[in-house]
Amino acid sequence: MVLQLPFGKTHVYLTVDEKLKVDVFDVDNETEGDGEGLILSALEKGSPAFLSWAAGRSRIVLVISDYSRATGTHIYVPIIVEQLLDSGMRPDQITILIALGLHRPTTEDEMVQLVTPRIYKLINVVNHDPDGRITDVQGTGFSAYITEADAVIITGVVTFHPMAGFSGGYKSLLPGVAARKDVISNHRKFFRGLAPHPGVGPAMINDNPVLDDITASCRSFQQSIYCLNVVMHQDDRITYASAGTVDHAWGACRDFLMSRCTVPFDRRYPVVIASAGGYPADFSFYQCMKILTNASRLCEPGGELYILAECSHGWEIDQSLFSMFSASLEEAAKQLLDDFRMDALAVYMAMRIIRRYQVHLLSALPEDEVHASGMKPFGTLDGTVPAAGTCAVLPYGAKLLPIMNQ
Repeated sequence: MVLQLPFGKTHVYLTVDEKLKVDVFDVDNETEGDGEGLILSALEKGSPAFLSWAAGRSRIVLVISDYSRATGTHIYVPIIVEQLLDSGMRPDQITILIALGLHRPTTEDEMVQLVTPRIYKLINVVNHDPDGRITDVQGTGFSAYITEADAVIITGVVTFHPMAGFSGGYKSLLPGVAARKDVISNHRKFFRGLAPHPGVGPAMINDNPVLDDITASCRSFQQSIYCLNVVMHQDDRITYASAGTVDHAWGACRDFLMSRCTVPFDRRYPVVIASAGGYPADFSFYQCMKILTNASRLCEPGGELYILAECSHGWEIDQSLFSMFSASLEEAAKQLLDDFRMDALAVYMAMRIIRRYQVHLLSALPEDEVHASGMKPFGTLDGTVPAAGTCAVLPYGAKLLPIMNQ
């Protein structure tokens, strides 16, 4: 048997001996319709319907995700803008704000790809600046573009998130367009003492301090926000969309994701082979926390994790942080809490998995740096699995959440 697994913008192949039992965990491939049709239907049937909500607005900010993930912006941004223009708004009454959080600014070429060339020429597209043009709203700093508008449209993809439970919803605002200090404060809530908080993790929304902080900080915007959230198919097509209030749209996408992108399992495996799902899910090692988190759920403690993530844009982690990999988890947590940095949090999250499993990484990263992290680089899938026994394979591991049967 030969398995084709995504890697960057191409694929790698795994030949499996017929004596080996392979359990392939994959996402549901069914789609609900074409992306444009799903968006139009969601806006029309939203709770409330989009055009009725937009009527009478004089200054709208449309918040979109950045370059680091596939969210379907090139499909829904033109639809939203055209509907606003058809309803009588002028182009200068609309601003598109890219929710960077603390990521690097989006380049002009990336902006064009996100919103399409026509919309880029027509509408003002700006990067969020976490250190400038910030307005305090009940103790939390947000982009002045948001606070100066009379209405805000937030958009984005709902996926499993290793900290907030799910992406999407109010995460477009915090961390998306919040002040640096508040993004950092929110992410600090990952910890309780020097250990991860037990309420933090993918699909965890009850008593999750990271999510609770996001929700509480953004509630003051509730009356002026419209939300369009989507779920993406494994090949980065829109497979579901919902619109209206944040609670309605985000909740509907969460329910859809749980029904289509979770898989039950009864026992853990000695060997797990997992692809992040290709570009942009394996854009950088910083983006790989989802695949490490999801794949490790299937693996026996001390078992072998083979992670496929090209990391064509490198680590996205400052080289000065590599010394953390040789520290104890407690020492790393102390260092992180004393001088909190987003890339340092990614190192800590990776360390927790690297310490529990034998992690092998197929990537474009320098081999000496992979070794320094405590992982083992490998260049081919040949010989990575035993000739007999069992192993688990996740072709799109960043988008699928294994859940153990109780």
